[in-house]
Amino acid sequence: MENKDKQKKSGLRYMILSVIIAVAIWSLISYTNNPEISKTFHNIRVSFNGEGQMKRNGYVVIDKDNIPGLSVKVSGQRSDLIQALDNVRVSVDLSDITAAGNYDLTGTVQLPNSKISLEKQNFSTIPVTIDEYVSKEIPIEVRMVGTSESMVESVPANETIIVKGAKSELTDIASAYVTVDAGEVEISGDISKAITLADSDGRAIKKPETVEADEYIIVTNTLYKLVTLPVTVQASRELEAELDLSATEVTPSSIEVGILPDTEIMEIIAVITDISSGEAKVELQSMPGLYIPESVVKTIKVKPVIKQNE
Repeated sequence: MENKDKQKKSGLRYMILSVIIAVAIWSLISYTNNPEISKTFHNIRVSFNGEGQMKRNGYVVIDKDNIPGLSVKVSGQRSDLIQALDNVRVSVDLSDITAAGNYDLTGTVQLPNSKISLEKQNFSTIPVTIDEYVSKEIPIEVRMVGTSESMVESVPANETIIVKGAKSELTDIASAYVTVDAGEVEISGDISKAITLADSDGRAIKKPETVEADEYIIVTNTLYKLVTLPVTVQASRELEAELDLSATEVTPSSIEVGILPDTEIMEIIAVITDISSGEAKVELQSMPGLYIPESVVKTIKVKPVIKQNE
């Protein structure tokens, strides 16, 4: 029994001694493998102090991606430099900017802690371009895609949206749109749709760096029963005495429209409001529960016939 106790005590001392030796060896390895070194960091991030206030004053930094690559050489223990990889940056003060233009501004290297020292930097100043910060109102439309057994009317919550950003970057933005797939609309109601910015030709463009705009807008969808109704031509009060409506031609003679359930509409009335160069300008009469897509309205052509004097 006494021998067993001695063996246990001896084993315990051996374990404690092994731990002490292991810690000592690890400390020695850590010390010898964590030497003081120098390292050059490339593509240092630039932060701009006072950018928010400058924007409130009507100016904004543009072309940030075109700032030449900045690099700094720093020294410190290897472990500290590894931790500093993504934390070294260059700070630029914008508080003195009062006009648009090109500037060469002083950049201050910001190190993450005092254990690291700056040895060298590859820049004395940083080129910065400042533009006017303005706002612009642009129209927004709904673009319908897909097919459905019903007719879908989609109306955005607003006819226009406001975009803000650098004056030069707003030049190419002319409008905005959302896309609604008619085949996916199963019930009437509101949905949130992503906004796409577009140029003057209606082509989608990527949102520029400084531009701020709502990313989504509420669209109200209304489902209508799809029907085909004849088009009947009438004349405005000013023209009814001049026109021979029985001989006046309208194409197409019938169009596809949408009507709400329990709505009885038998025809579409096209009222001639003006005549110019042999073509008539018409307005389609609006009725409760009737929806005529703008694309359909544009297809209607009326060739008026003037009454002959007897």
